[in-house]
Amino acid sequence: MGAYSIVWFDTLGIDGTEYVSSYVSKDHKIIVSSCAAGSIKVRPTGSNNQYPPTLSSGLPSGFNITIDLGHKGTMDVQVAVGAIALSAPGDLYTEWVGTLTGSVNGGSELSGVASLEMFKLTA
Repeated sequence: MGAYSIVWFDTLGIDGTEYVSSYVSKDHKIIVSSCAAGSIKVRPTGSNNQYPPTLSSGLPSGFNITIDLGHKGTMDVQVAVGAIALSAPGDLYTEWVGTLTGSVNGGSELSGVASLEMFKLTA
C-alpha cells in the first residue's frame, strides 16, 4: 500500500482468545512488528461481515484493518476482496486477491494490491 507492506495473522483460540501477529514495513524496512493483543484488529466488512466467521456464514466482501504503529501512530486499511484464487469445499478455506486503500494517521490515501486468506473452522 504505497511505500508500505503489511503482513498479518489474526486467529481465535478455542477459548475465544484472539491471537495476532503483524508487521509493517516502509521502503523495505520494518517499522513495527508485534504479537501483542490489540496491536492489530482485522474484521470482515460488507456482505457476510459476521465475526467470528462460522462454517455457515458466507464470505465477506472485504476487511477493515487497524494497526498500532507505536510512536508512528495508526494505520487504517480497507481491503476489498476481488477474485477468489483458491477455495475449499464449503468455503472452509478461501484465498483472494484484492485491493487495499488506507492511510497513516488520517493522512493522504494510499493504495495497493493484496493477497489474503481466511479459514472458517467453527460451527
